[in-house]
Order: sequence, then C-alpha cells, then structure tokens
Amino acid sequence: MPSIQVSVGSVTGGIMALHASLWNQYYNQNNTSNQYRDEIDMLLKTDDGDVIWDELYSSALSDIQKLKEFSNATETYDPRLNLIAVALESYTFQIIYDAFGMAPYSEAFQGETTGNFNPKFERGEEIYPILVTKIDEALNLFNSYLDENPNANELRLDQRNKDYFFNGDITAWVQFANSVKLKLAMRNLEYDTDWSMGIINALEANPNYIGTDVLLDIFSAEINKENPLYAQDQNLNTQINLVANRTFSEFLTVNGDPRDSLIYEANSAGNNLL
Repeated sequence: MPSIQVSVGSVTGGIMALHASLWNQYYNQNNTSNQYRDEIDMLLKTDDGDVIWDELYSSALSDIQKLKEFSNATETYDPRLNLIAVALESYTFQIIYDAFGMAPYSEAFQGETTGNFNPKFERGEEIYPILVTKIDEALNLFNSYLDENPNANELRLDQRNKDYFFNGDITAWVQFANSVKLKLAMRNLEYDTDWSMGIINALEANPNYIGTDVLLDIFSAEINKENPLYAQDQNLNTQINLVANRTFSEFLTVNGDPRDSLIYEANSAGNNLL
C-alpha cells in the first residue's frame, strides 16, 4: 500500500502538477533560470508522457494488482484492503485515461499469466462505467463484511501506518471511493449523459464524499525523502526557480479574490518574488 500511494502521489503532485500549473499560469519560471523552458513554451516531450505512463503502470497499478490478490486470498481475506485497492485503481486509471485518452485495461497485466505483452488499447469512456461497477462491488463487499464485523471501520493496528492517506480509516476510504465515482461520472457526462446523470443523482441522494485533503504528507528535508517536485526544483544551482505567475496573481489581487493570500505569499528573502 505505501508504494502505491507514493507512486500515485508523486506523479499527480510532481510532473503532472508542474505541467498543469505552468500551462494554467499558476506559477512561472524565474527569468534567471531555464529548467522549464520547454514546459513554459508548451512543448510536450515524449519522455514527459513516458514518466507518467511508466510510473503508473509498472509501479502503482502493478502493486495494486498484488494488493487485490492479497486481500482476496483465502488466508488473507480482507474486504477493507480490497476496497482501498479498487478505489486507488479506479483513481489511477482515471488519471491515465484523462491524460492519454486510450490505454490498456481489460488485457493489462496479463504478461506473466497469458504471455500477452501487447494488450489492446481502450477508450476511457468505455472503461469508466466498468470502474464504477468495480467500486460498487468493493463497497458492497465491505458493507457485508462490516455487518458481520461492526468494528471493522479501521484497518488492523499494524496496518494503519502503512496507509499514508487516511491512517487506516475505512470510513474515509468509502468517502474517497464515492468521490472517485462522482469524478468518473462527470468525466463521462458528454459521452453517456443518461448513465452519468444516473450515477450523479444516486450519489447526490445520499452524499458521502471525502471532505478533507487527501495528503501524501510524508516528506522531509532529508535527501531522498523530499517532495519530488521540491527536489527537482530546488536541488540545483539556483534557489530561485519557480515563482508566482504575475498574470494570475494580479488577477486575484485586482478582483479582491480571497484565494490570493492562500495561494501566494511574499518571499522571505525580500526579493519581491511570490
């Protein structure tokens, strides 16, 4: 479980956050630095996609398959772990399909069992309903388990510190799973409006979404333990690299947007940078 969460968090909070924030003008590169010139010019390189693809498939999703197998094996059966695995799997595939449009799903991870090393590519809009069904199955399995084990709303004590997101709180994982379902339905709204609205209306009839930040809060200032975005940004010859984007920060200021002070703050070095 820890490796899955670190893998997904590092991709979404690292290279994907970097590109999204630069392209949406949330922040910019200081004019004395040149590390992100291609990104600022919106030049997407092949290896940018490779990093996302390789990390999510070979690390996160591969480990998720192992967690699902472990949680469903007779001797280690645990619907709580299965719910966590399915929720993370659905979230990860949603990231992949939103980013790439087409990717392997139904034939993925069959290399060792069937020798299929060239799985077919499928469209996200075809896979999202399958992911929602998988989440529902995992939720139903957990609810049945909870009926028989009323105190099963948390992982075992020895497992909780392996859950970086919610510290073993299964109630939070149920809310996270519902939130992923909502996101999948919204993503598919234009492709299959009736299906999407059915999912959305059912969720809204009994809303139970995650209401807290889903944080990967495990980083420190120690070498090899830093936030990956911070590490690639700061471990260079320059300490002034990414800064606030003037266009967006001034837009917030001029319009009196209260998010201004929450997103940006003055640089403590006194160099007029945010």
